[in-house]
Amino acid sequence: MEILNSGNRRKGSAIRCDSETHDPKGFSTFSPKIVAQIGRLPDQLEDRSIVIDLERQAGDEEATIKLLEFEEASILPLARKSKRWAIDEGKNVSPVFISLPSAKAVDKWAPLLGLAQR
Repeated sequence: MEILNSGNRRKGSAIRCDSETHDPKGFSTFSPKIVAQIGRLPDQLEDRSIVIDLERQAGDEEATIKLLEFEEASILPLARKSKRWAIDEGKNVSPVFISLPSAKAVDKWAPLLGLAQR
């Protein structure tokens, strides 16, 4: 549990035995993790998680998957226009500040929000 609980922080670590010296040593645990489970996660882990609830498919329900298909050439004009817009208008964009309910919420959403801003 220590590995899962500490892995959401960039400086997170867990104490484990070094394989060569057999001395206790802190190992980095920072990384995304996926946990699949039936039922609820332990509270301390759920606080640090983005939970996606799944539901069973109804017996008469048909499963469909729509895949996004595109050719690279069809995206290039949009990429060029987006880059041009960012160069011309980027300086006029104000930072967005959002309110989150707790420091733990900030910890778990900050990496995703940071990616979304790029």
